Parts: sequence; C-alpha cells; structure tokens
Amino acid sequence: VLDRSGSMDNNGLTQPLKNAVETITDTILTKEHPNNKMAAISFSSMDYINEGNIGSGWGSEWNSGDITTSWVNYQNKNSLTNTVNRMNALGGTNWQYAMQRADEKLSEQAIKNDNNRKYVIFISDGSPTFRFDENGEETGDGNATYDSYRVAAVEEAVESANLKNAYIYSMYLTNGTADSMKTFSRELDAAGLYSSWIDGTGDISTALDDIVSQIMAPVYKNVVIIDTLSDYVQLKENPNYKVTVTKANGFTATLE
Repeated sequence: VLDRSGSMDNNGLTQPLKNAVETITDTILTKEHPNNKMAAISFSSMDYINEGNIGSGWGSEWNSGDITTSWVNYQNKNSLTNTVNRMNALGGTNWQYAMQRADEKLSEQAIKNDNNRKYVIFISDGSPTFRFDENGEETGDGNATYDSYRVAAVEEAVESANLKNAYIYSMYLTNGTADSMKTFSRELDAAGLYSSWIDGTGDISTALDDIVSQIMAPVYKNVVIIDTLSDYVQLKENPNYKVTVTKANGFTATLE
C-alpha cells in the first residue's frame, strides 16, 4: 500500500520506493514459490473535483498516476512492477483511504479463499492530513494533522474483516511520521489485529528486505526429531535435553 502524496516527490522518495518494490517482487515471486501472490495499490487523498476548498491544481489529474494491480505470481510479476513505475506523486495523505483500498484488494476472489497467509505492507512518508467524515466526504486541508485522522484509519482497519485476517507492517519513511505510525500500529495491535511498525528512514530497500525475510521465513508445525544414534547410547535417568537452532542470520536459540 504505497503513499503517492506530493511530499513523496518533495522528499525524494518516489523513485527509491519504486526500486524497492521491484526488488522485493523478485524475491517473493519466484518459480520456487508458485503459490505466492502480490498486488500493489497507491493512495493519497481523494479527488476534489467540484470542491472549492482545496485550491487549484488538486483536481482530476491526480488519478492519472494512481495505481492498482491485479494479484500476480512469478509468471506475470513484470506487470506489477511496470504499473508501479507509472505511479506519480500528487495530493495529500489519507491513511483511512489507504485502509479502505487495502480491504478492497484483500476481498478479491483471486486470493480470498486461498490458504496463504496475508500480509499488508503500508508505507507512508507523512502523517494523515485527510480523513472521511460521517457522511463519507473527505475532510482536511493537506497540511494539518489531527489524532482523529489517524483514529479514523485505525477504525477503518478494525472494522475490516479482511484486514483482521492479515498481518500489517506499517512503515514510516520520515522521522516526522514516526510517532504517528508507531501509535497507529500500537492501536491496531491493541484492537486485536496483527501489527508492527518498521523504520524506513534509512534505506527503503533494506527495510523492505527485512520485512520480506520475516514473511518468507519457513513455518514448521508438529516437528519430530528422530535421533537414530540414541539407540546405541545408554541415557542417565531424567536427562535434560537441549536443542540449539541456528538461523541463517546467525541468531541462535536453545530449546529445552
């Protein structure tokens, strides 16, 4: 879920984000993992055609750079990266709209009934400056941010049956967004959703790679370890067995 607000260009983040998405696409969508699927959507603030409270220049041309892709696997992953590369940056920041779009994408039949774990990577360089009011109309001026704007995004996610079944990574790309994004993630977690926040202020590709390494880590259940050498060993009474597991990153854990 990619932020395409105007500040992404102002902060020089649009192209690095596109490059990072291409890299993780090549990592996730491989012939060795034919069941993996990805989709990409963008968000900013809604189109204010016929509304006079935003000012000139914030109109229908926004939508020309808005992107949404189909769910793809390794066979058609180039269509995803080609579409992401057409994304441009205009408008304000509406996190609630981002959650709406994520919910809609997860509801699509292409992935709704499969058994794959669902992950949402929500990326933004700014705190929300828009939300929807009780009538469904977008409100905000594109500059000021309020707690109610973040809370509206949290409520949107909590009320979504699709997002409840997904793990949401929330990544902030600027230091000024850190507090809002961390609070957003904690509020999702407190509401019962699976959520964590990620610092993307250094290198976007590195931060996304860290997320993908977690997503792609194998999960084993009901593992049985059979040691045939034990047939030839006389064990003492009440032995205290320990199993040490070493991961690819060098981290070790001892299981007793």
